[in-house]
Amino acid sequence: MNDEISRYKILNKLKTVYRFNTAGDRHESSAEHSWGALMLADFYLTKMQSDGIKTDKTDKVVIDRLKVYELLMYHDVVEIDQVPVVQFPR
Repeated sequence: MNDEISRYKILNKLKTVYRFNTAGDRHESSAEHSWGALMLADFYLTKMQSDGIKTDKTDKVVIDRLKVYELLMYHDVVEIDQVPVVQFPR
């Protein structure tokens, strides 16, 4: 259980890593960025599924929804320990 809590604490640091792009008048965190990417992926994967893009028997692309979610959830984890080139005031 301690390993899971430690992992959560590390991943939770994404809330304190700020990106160059802005969300309105402020810089968004990597956690916000990842959440937005997950929401967009969910929207488009659902749309693709309803449009029939799901089987390889009809020469359509097969997309594993879980793999997409995992990629988007963890793609910014490396930013936790990276020193940003430009730091923004919080």
